[in-house]
Amino acid sequence: MNKKYLYGASVQGIQSYIFGTDRLQEIVGASELVKTVCKDEFRKFSNLQEEDMIVSAAGNIKCIVDEDRAKFIVKSFPKYVASIAPGLTLSQAVVDYTSNVKENIDNLEKKLRAQRNKATMPADIGFMALERAR
Repeated sequence: MNKKYLYGASVQGIQSYIFGTDRLQEIVGASELVKTVCKDEFRKFSNLQEEDMIVSAAGNIKCIVDEDRAKFIVKSFPKYVASIAPGLTLSQAVVDYTSNVKENIDNLEKKLRAQRNKATMPADIGFMALERAR
């Protein structure tokens, strides 16, 4: 039997990303981009079936994955997001999937909160700037 995991991702700073401008057209576009990343783009990227998805809306993603797919998503999805939505920061976490779904989700949320508190370096900063900003 293949072990299952609960993968979760959360877009950090949605409001600052969406309201980073005072122009309504850009606000609507940013909001739509967050929605698209969490729904359509994640499903296309991960190639998951509908029954494996728990949540994919409002800047949050939760799904059931096997170990190989979890490793692939954790390693590659943030870079993919940065390529289609520069400036959008993603927090990710993975927990063992057991029969107690509520406990799984609570553990995942706890890990995601911890990830949000870690400083992240933007992908669009050059190598030398990253060296100085450590």
